[in-house]
Parts: sequence; structure tokens; C-alpha cells
Amino acid sequence: MQPGDILCENTLPGSLANMSARPRTPVSRQVRPIRDTWVAFTWSGFRPRLTNERLAALDAAWAAFGFTGCALLQPVNETVRRLSPLECRDDDVVLNVLLRSRSGILLGTSPLLDDASILRGLVLASDDPRLYAIVSSRSHRRLR
Repeated sequence: MQPGDILCENTLPGSLANMSARPRTPVSRQVRPIRDTWVAFTWSGFRPRLTNERLAALDAAWAAFGFTGCALLQPVNETVRRLSPLECRDDDVVLNVLLRSRSGILLGTSPLLDDASILRGLVLASDDPRLYAIVSSRSHRRLR
């Protein structure tokens, strides 16, 4: 040892010196399965006419669905397709969800966008059970 060297000693009490991150008792972990309540919202391709009367009818339909709060939406990818989600075939539901969503979030209180051009090629999906209940009670089919 040279002058000025620092001697490192274990200053912890004996019982704490041998602590490790490994648990001493069995730990059970559960990974919940992905919900099978996936629903997809696809617009059929033609551009809808969003007149004031049509927007008022969509607002009335949305109020009747009783959706509150928010839901996460994501673009449909191969993982979601493998889950074979229900694809909503009801125009009122599809238009309400797609025209009220902003950046992957659907707020129940969001106003409708009156620009139908955003619908072109838009396919979004969600595993929210409230949306699943709405879609399963309306016209739908399995997305393949």
C-alpha cells in the first residue's frame, strides 16, 4: 500500500453485506393475456357528405351510445390483425370514432371534425371494452 491510497473496507454490518437483488422467497408473476375485445374502425373509401344535418345526427347517435371518458386507438398492424378484431360496419359508429379521435386518443367529449379527407385510408383499432360493447351490438364482422 502506498501513502495516500484509500483503504476500502466493507462498512456494512455482516447481515447486510451479502444482500442481493435475488428474492429469498418464491415470487409468482402473472402476465395477463391480451384482451380479445379488439375492435377496428375502417372507412369504406367514399367521401361522406358532412352537412350540418349529418353532423347533428352523428352527435345524437354518439350521445345515445353513452360513451364517456377516453379510449386509446392505434393503427391496425399485423399483431392486431392476428387477434381477428371485430370490424365495425355501422357508419354512425365508425364516423363518430374516426372523426372524434385525435392522435390515437378518443375523448367522449371531443367535437366532430368536419373534414372528411382525414378518413382516407384511416384504419384504427382499440381493445377498450366499452367500444367493443358498442360495436358488438351493431353491424360488424371479423377483420381478417
